[in-house]
Amino acid sequence: VEPVFAVAVCAARPEIFATGGGDDVAHLWRVGEAAPSCRFEGHADSISSLGFSADGTMLATAGLDGTVRVWSADGTGQLIAALEGPSQGVTWLAWHTRGAVLLAGSEDATAWMWKLPEGNVMQIFSAHSAAVTYGAFVNNGRNVVTASEDGTVRVWNPRTGTVDYCLHAGLRAEEPRPVTCLAAHNSQPVFMFGTDEGGLKVRPRPKARSASPQPHARAPTCSSPAPPVRAPPLRWRTQRAESCLRRYRVTI
Repeated sequence: VEPVFAVAVCAARPEIFATGGGDDVAHLWRVGEAAPSCRFEGHADSISSLGFSADGTMLATAGLDGTVRVWSADGTGQLIAALEGPSQGVTWLAWHTRGAVLLAGSEDATAWMWKLPEGNVMQIFSAHSAAVTYGAFVNNGRNVVTASEDGTVRVWNPRTGTVDYCLHAGLRAEEPRPVTCLAAHNSQPVFMFGTDEGGLKVRPRPKARSASPQPHARAPTCSSPAPPVRAPPLRWRTQRAESCLRRYRVTI
């Protein structure tokens, strides 16, 4: 039995979910059924990430073979597009919240954006110097945010492919720290990221002021902003090892 590396639930049809893993195959499931309703085969290496389009009609799978494949999510297993571009493994993907646009990041230090179902490359984001490990659309798709093992978080203009601004994840720019998680607000210009120092930081805008609440003491592995309420933004600080879940209020 091969390990499962990725799970995604269809927001448009919550009874449907997909899995992918070390057997290079993705499966489509229906809640309450013991066997998958469909298999998606075609990747040559492990499936690292997958996700449904906003309307639930398409399923995208990312592989460590450097490809992204987009399938029909109607249970037929039909391949819609095989997306190529990255020269190394693809580690994450994210759909636009409103349109058929797909974003993905690679170990080759680039992120790519495609238009579906045609499969045309819309933009290549290239400024990181190490693997792009996380990314998302933010602010109703007006911006793209990516995080990298090079210790930076970059906010991009998706039309031009240029960097609007760059944040250093470490306490000092000359001492970069790998980003261990990133989450973006769908409709607001707000995102959160964490580092292996054990800190979390919320970034509302380039010149937002910051305050310092109690942070995590070990590297966070995932995060999701809560509904917007008023409180000061966050800046990280390190402490001794811990195992806990913290919930913060976030200003937008």
